[in-house]
Amino acid sequence: MSDKIEITPTPIQRNCHDVAVELTQICFKKSPGLPDDISKVFAKFFAVAKLCECTNYKDLKNLLPDSLKDILYNE
Repeated sequence: MSDKIEITPTPIQRNCHDVAVELTQICFKKSPGLPDDISKVFAKFFAVAKLCECTNYKDLKNLLPDSLKDILYNE
C-alpha cells in the first residue's frame, strides 16, 4: 500500500446564490450602496440567475445581442 494519497481537484460549481453575490459585489465595488439598494440589486441578480438555471440553453442564446452572437459564432 502506498503512503501517497493523490486527490484530483473537482471543478468549482457555482449556484444561483454565488452568482448573485458575486455580481452584487461587482456592482457595488466602486461605490457602496445603502442596504435597501444592495438587497434589491441582489434580488434581481438572483432572480435572473435562477431563471437562467431553469431555461434551455438554446433559448438563452436568442437573448444575446447580435454583436455578441457574431463574435461567438463566426470565429
